[in-house]
Amino acid sequence: MARYGIGRLMDSQEIPSMQRKLENLYDNYNYNSNFTNYLKCSEIIDQNTDVHRKLVGSLCDISSESPIYSTSRSWHRYPYYSYYYPYYGYYPYTSASAAAAIAASAALNTELTLNKTIARKNAEISDLSYKYGRELDELESDLNCAKINNRCLKSELNETKGELIQERARSASRNLACQADIAALKSKLSRTELKLSTLEPRAELAKQLEREISDLKDEIRRVKCDNAILADHNEFQAEVIRSRATSPVCYWSRPCSPVRSRPISPCRSRPRSCSPYRLPSDSPLSPNHCIQVARQENLAARFDDLYTCERLNAMDTLRNFCDNYENNQRIIFAALQEAFSVAKRNFADWKIRVRSTVALTHLGPETLEEAVQNYINRNIDLYDLPCMTSEVICGLNKNPKICLPVGVSYSIINTFIREACRLAWEMSTLAYPLDTALAIDAEVMDETKYRRTYDSEYSAPLVNHHIWPCLMQGTRVISKGEACTKRGASLNRSRSRNCSPLRSCLRNRSTSPMRRARSCYSMH
Repeated sequence: MARYGIGRLMDSQEIPSMQRKLENLYDNYNYNSNFTNYLKCSEIIDQNTDVHRKLVGSLCDISSESPIYSTSRSWHRYPYYSYYYPYYGYYPYTSASAAAAIAASAALNTELTLNKTIARKNAEISDLSYKYGRELDELESDLNCAKINNRCLKSELNETKGELIQERARSASRNLACQADIAALKSKLSRTELKLSTLEPRAELAKQLEREISDLKDEIRRVKCDNAILADHNEFQAEVIRSRATSPVCYWSRPCSPVRSRPISPCRSRPRSCSPYRLPSDSPLSPNHCIQVARQENLAARFDDLYTCERLNAMDTLRNFCDNYENNQRIIFAALQEAFSVAKRNFADWKIRVRSTVALTHLGPETLEEAVQNYINRNIDLYDLPCMTSEVICGLNKNPKICLPVGVSYSIINTFIREACRLAWEMSTLAYPLDTALAIDAEVMDETKYRRTYDSEYSAPLVNHHIWPCLMQGTRVISKGEACTKRGASLNRSRSRNCSPLRSCLRNRSTSPMRRARSCYSMH
């Protein structure tokens, strides 16, 4: 029986319900009124009392079912009898008093239930009235705000209408003014077209006259050159005649026939007294030509970028294989110098082939050199970069001033060598090419061409080694190089380095029998 009562208490889920009510009271405590919180707390207490009552009933069933404490006088053996039974009206030894207590408790529960219901309804009514009043106040405030906004919108609408009317008036006046300006411009355009139609023949005549003037100037230059050549020839003939007049005449000899002098063509030899005339700016051989100026500035900037970026990357690569910082600097400098040398050599061969090819079909008004330079400017990329790179690497292998550890090739800086060859080729294709200055170790430091490094001895007059070459155009310095000066720098300075096996074999190779025979013969 007791187990059945406990099972019903579990199935009723009253204890979880009481827990949920407690959580709800805690969450909404600040939002509820004091009376609502009081009612909810009393409701939880009543539910707790009901649970206690059911548990006490189960306790009575347990005591009645026990074989040891089944007598009516054994209730005092359980300590909770004296605590719970007087409070809830359960006395196991008196059935009449228990029935009276049950009836009284039922009446009390009914009265409490009615009171709670009435109080809950009153609380709900008060809450509804409060909420209704608050909503009415909010609606009234929203209505007042809407009325104020409506008035503001009406005033803004009126102002916008006034501005729109004024803008229409201004746009109409502006449109009239624009139409008047358009009419005036159309009239000016018509007058200008009439003037242009009258001036076009004059412009054509002026262009024709300019061409004739330029042709006459060229003819005058040629005539001056021919006159200078003839003057030189006349002076030479006069000197010959004077020398013959002063020398004794051999009467027995056969009279000499006058020597027929062939006039020298101005295109074969340049007269000494005829100064070269200035080329026009549209000639590809002119230093002021747009291609020459633009490419020269671009190549100078790329030369500086090669120093600041690619050189440092190559130095980092070399540092992974060789710790000698000075040797790495010499390798970079030698690679750049070798790249310029290879590029100039290949460009000279290619230019000879281009000149012979262009000369077969050249018929234009421009000279052969101008036609060749135009072809070079249009076909600047016709070069074999991998072949040039391999030639530079071969030249570095033959250089006795630089070295790398055994098993390491100069191809580790292949990127720097390729960029240097490309830059050197493009500098060589200019009408006025750019080139690096000649540099040798132990030369006197030239402040106009080089700047000293941070680790240089500024009082030393001689260059120990070069870090970066000087870029020049003829005798003009375009970009300064960099050199390291130290005291005691000389051409025969000994450097400890690891020679490659190929160089050691070449140096220590045995002499041939012919050489040994010659040496023995010279000794005897």
